[in-house]
Amino acid sequence: MGMEEAGLRERQKQLRRLAVLDAARQLFAERGVDMTTIEEIAGRAVVSPATIYNYFVSKNDLLVALFEHEWSDVEVRLAKITVRAGDDAATAMTRFVEGYNRIDESFGPPQLWRQLIAASFTASAEVRTSYQQISDRFETILAERLRHLVTAGLLRPDTDIEALARSLSAIADADFHHRVRVRERWTRTASDLLRRQIRQILQTST
Repeated sequence: MGMEEAGLRERQKQLRRLAVLDAARQLFAERGVDMTTIEEIAGRAVVSPATIYNYFVSKNDLLVALFEHEWSDVEVRLAKITVRAGDDAATAMTRFVEGYNRIDESFGPPQLWRQLIAASFTASAEVRTSYQQISDRFETILAERLRHLVTAGLLRPDTDIEALARSLSAIADADFHHRVRVRERWTRTASDLLRRQIRQILQTST
């Protein structure tokens, strides 16, 4: 098999995978994860169930992979969240964390997120690793944003960036999991609470 043919086969494989993810996204939103079968996803994607199992070990793997696929859009949105004139460090970081956590408003309803969180613990090792890499990537992006705040004079030059990024990531995860659990959307009260938590973390660095 020549390189051109191999490249074509790989592109076709990726297109089938994207078709499966798109079909799963639609059906999970319409019917929920539990009520959706692999056979229904295959029918919507116009592939065989066996093809889906070539890509994903289980429906949980497919659910986590769907979230991983959405992550590139999240990174684009995060890049657009900038420090505004008059911001202090806590306000700037609150806006950033909110921008990250509000992925739930585009990815799917709260019940889908609850199933995703559960699936992240039961999916295959490869998919769990991918899920963890997304969390690690967010922590890296947080560190990059904190360095920007140091450059802007909003944080002290001797700030422990990595430790602060880990703390903020933990706050973001706790806030997100709480809202998914209680089915809470963004409110002014929730935003103020998050800002107070972030301000407390940042107080030794400002």
